[in-house]
Amino acid sequence: KIYSAMYLFNKKVLISAFTLLIGMTMLSNEVLAQETGAKLSGEVVDASTQEALPGVQITLQGEDMQKTSNDDGTFSFENLKPGNYTITASAEGYQDWEKQVEVTEKGGALKIEMKPAGS
Repeated sequence: KIYSAMYLFNKKVLISAFTLLIGMTMLSNEVLAQETGAKLSGEVVDASTQEALPGVQITLQGEDMQKTSNDDGTFSFENLKPGNYTITASAEGYQDWEKQVEVTEKGGALKIEMKPAGS
């Protein structure tokens, strides 16, 4: 009788753990689906030399989102809703840059070519 009671207890624990694991998996998938959106990524380069420009301020107008280009000139905005956005870029010693871009559900890629100030 002790053996069958232990067997039933272990079976209940196993079923409870399995049910909990399935529930957590479903919940995490739902949370991930809510946070996933389109991604706009790109690189910033000098228009003449095509060298990467780090430290450029890139702004997604109307969304209050701003990024700074990395050491290799790259940047990305994530969890965007598909649509049209105005992107601006500014850096000391360069002319301000602005462009209207369309971001689809698949995201988008952008190359920003900055011209030196006074050229």
